[in-house]
Amino acid sequence: MGAGEASWEVHATVDEPPELLVAFVAHYLGLGATRVHLALDRPTAEVTAALGGIGRVRLTPCDGAHWRRLGQARRPANPVRRQIFNAGDAYRATTCEWFLSCDGDEFVHALRPVGALLAEVPAAAPIVRLRVAERAFLAAPPPATVFDGIFRLQRGFDWPPAPGPGGRLARFGRRLRTVLGGGMRARLAAVYGTARAGFLNDAGLLGHGAGKSFTRAGLPLAIGIHYPLPAGQATDDRSFLARPEWRHHRAEAVLLHFDGMTPLHWQLKLLRKFEAHPDAAGGEPGLGRRTEARKAQIRAVHAARGDAAALARLLEGLVVLSPAQASTLVRAGFAAAIAPGIAGAVARALGAGAPDLGPAAFDRRLRAQHAELIARTGFAG
Repeated sequence: MGAGEASWEVHATVDEPPELLVAFVAHYLGLGATRVHLALDRPTAEVTAALGGIGRVRLTPCDGAHWRRLGQARRPANPVRRQIFNAGDAYRATTCEWFLSCDGDEFVHALRPVGALLAEVPAAAPIVRLRVAERAFLAAPPPATVFDGIFRLQRGFDWPPAPGPGGRLARFGRRLRTVLGGGMRARLAAVYGTARAGFLNDAGLLGHGAGKSFTRAGLPLAIGIHYPLPAGQATDDRSFLARPEWRHHRAEAVLLHFDGMTPLHWQLKLLRKFEAHPDAAGGEPGLGRRTEARKAQIRAVHAARGDAAALARLLEGLVVLSPAQASTLVRAGFAAAIAPGIAGAVARALGAGAPDLGPAAFDRRLRAQHAELIARTGFAG
């Protein structure tokens, strides 16, 4: 942390291959995080060995003793509840000025030091919202690492930011109409096709468009998945987000969401979501407040799980983009080429000890980690 910079902690509840966790730690330490705090949802000796000796890193094994300390008789079955419990516990204990709760597949990318950006936030602002750029895979050239690809931009957001009132955002709608024409859904259909466009949400993404938030420490707030809630605020009342002090963004920072580190990872992630929320009565996943687009993705992967050709078709033109699609998205302002340098951060941090971050090695790890799920569901991907 440099002079004039605010201190900040990043926290995540994780159940990911150690290669991804090493990259997460190296990236955030490289950004200047005062502390990287990982709550290990399924602690393993391998993860502890890989990360336990790194300075400024805290590992919290989520074992029985951990859950009893948090007032839970047993491990909560819902993964979202586990994330919220862990993030709230870490927020209350942080000694930093700012706290970021995110997932293990989310990486902040900033044009200036994060601590300097946070130091400039008005004192009345309790949070700093981060807009989303979601990685999409490219059919060509083949990726060298699990971090390669292009980034879909959240609707109404442009990257990099331009100076002046409104910047590029003021020209966003006009440019979209010029390149693609029609309304939002028509624009998506023009790039993805009508059927595939139905898998995208209103932000133009496969995953969430709510972003994540830096939260100022020491406030009476309940940490949520995407942003905190004021103490006593009803969870279904979002009216407070309209207040000016809750609408603070930093244009120079964006949240890179890797919604699946490989196409296989994306498929297994959605299959796990179906398995985690069964509805025995109706045979449909009880996916609660997820968007209809996300529910459609989950159902589609589950329905195609035993058919390798169907799983491959689901990826084409949606998860894995053609060069023509990528070019159109960039010209329309729906996507940007962003080079976050994550693999380089790992190499600088670990040198010869850096893990293999290639897609093939990552997929081998996934197949071993989720062998039971693959066998039980007949997954053919």
